[in-house]
Amino acid sequence: MPESLRVLVIGGYGEFGGRLSELLLRDGHHVIVAGRQLQKAEQFCHRLGGVALQLDINTDLALISNLNVSVVVDAAGPFQSYGDNEHRYRVAHAALQSGAHYLDLSDDGHFIQGIGALDDFAKKHKRFALSGASSTPALSGAAVHAMRKRFSTLEKIETSILPGSRAPQGYSVMQAILAQVGNPVKFWRNNAWVECNGWSEPATKSVGMRICRRANLIIAADVVLFPDHFKPRSVLFRAGLAVPIMHNSLQLLGHFRSRGWLPNLITLIKPLRWMANLITPFGNDQGGMLVEITGHKDNQQNSYEDKLIKGTWTLTAGQRQGPYVPTIVVRTILQNLHSIEPGARACIDELPLTRYVEAMQDINVITETEVEPFEYLFQTALGDDWLTMPEPWRETHKVIDRKLLSGIAKITRGSSLQSRFIAWIFRFPAARENIPVTVTKTRIGNKEVWQRDFDGQQFYSTLQMVDAGNCAMVQEQFGLLKFVLQLPIIDKAMHMNVLRGSCLGIPIPSFLLPISNTREYVENGRMHFSVELLGPLNTGLIVHYQGSLE
Repeated sequence: MPESLRVLVIGGYGEFGGRLSELLLRDGHHVIVAGRQLQKAEQFCHRLGGVALQLDINTDLALISNLNVSVVVDAAGPFQSYGDNEHRYRVAHAALQSGAHYLDLSDDGHFIQGIGALDDFAKKHKRFALSGASSTPALSGAAVHAMRKRFSTLEKIETSILPGSRAPQGYSVMQAILAQVGNPVKFWRNNAWVECNGWSEPATKSVGMRICRRANLIIAADVVLFPDHFKPRSVLFRAGLAVPIMHNSLQLLGHFRSRGWLPNLITLIKPLRWMANLITPFGNDQGGMLVEITGHKDNQQNSYEDKLIKGTWTLTAGQRQGPYVPTIVVRTILQNLHSIEPGARACIDELPLTRYVEAMQDINVITETEVEPFEYLFQTALGDDWLTMPEPWRETHKVIDRKLLSGIAKITRGSSLQSRFIAWIFRFPAARENIPVTVTKTRIGNKEVWQRDFDGQQFYSTLQMVDAGNCAMVQEQFGLLKFVLQLPIIDKAMHMNVLRGSCLGIPIPSFLLPISNTREYVENGRMHFSVELLGPLNTGLIVHYQGSLE
């Protein structure tokens, strides 16, 4: 049985702090439940135990030295509001100065990253100061560390949080989310910091048997810390709300915000929070967490045939159990106090994943780890024909997260009224020669989004697999229109022929389908493309764009 400790929990009666205090009391620690409102602290202690204390971290930090505690835990936040000056780590400094260890539940990657400024001070006092002792980056980092031994290189780390419908929706949590929705934020993608809109790129994520929902990109501590710590090519973080209408509405608002049609959504926090509280009871109260890593196995990244694998660690929390998960890291560290080295740092690799899982035995949580082969989209679609294609062609279709291709193209457009109208609908580029072209391919779940940019003229499509038995096919979607394309390989060139189409799920008659004379091939060591689209009913050429990419 771990030794009993005197622990000060700041924010100890809050959403997460209260659950942490509950677990620490269950473990036999002497817990001082502190916060700005003494009455709330007393009410908590009356129900569950502990000693109530009124403490305002902006004014009363001198009290810490008189409490004779072994550990100080800051579970208050929001850590984004702690400022950027020398007082940002005032709680950690006061804890170390009093002779106590320090932990916090920060979700702010930059705050966590900066605590290293106290490293010398912590070592001088032979104590540790660990920031981010929560679901991310501590638990997610432990999951990556546990799986990475199977990999020779890490291509992508992707963490997803899928909270239950009754998970805490405090003001600071909503503020942190709304500050990103529809605004440009930076993610580490393909070894570079790339701007993406917050709450974009929805992907379907599943945990266990009962949790399957959309999850969108959002900044969290993993995005800031994992690029330097684990050295992957890409790091993504997603969140998925339990009520679909709430999640999709936020995505729609983000779309409007990204176009400048709405102000920063923080200005709408009060009505949005009211609406969220109103519809919360209609969602699934089970929550989950995924950590997915994709990379090469057995040093095969330079071989003719890539040996890619994907490792997935999942956590499923039962009803009303999810909010306990962010507190497990602190609980585990207190159970293994003498295993933690002195110093101030981000809480990522402190303990093995098995220790954290053991500390969850008394809450309703299930964890699983799975490793499976990973294939590129066109590798799956083509099957054995994938390896018959030249390597420069295959390289352009090796998309794990994001791939940027560039080259030169020539555009020819049809002259008929019908052709011009169809080209306008699809936003095909205007006729031109020697035009710079870039194609950005982004893998989102089992789909690829292709953004084609012909010198500023852009259009998009989404491709995904079609279950067609032994026949190589993909589906390509342009807005409301979907087309199934057959992919025959002829003379080491891949053709893309339109087989059928639909609009809003309604099949398009075959005589109204466009005719596609499309092929991709290799010439002089570069991938070349020729996309010729002819209109139905003998309307002639719509567009023909051709060129090369690498």
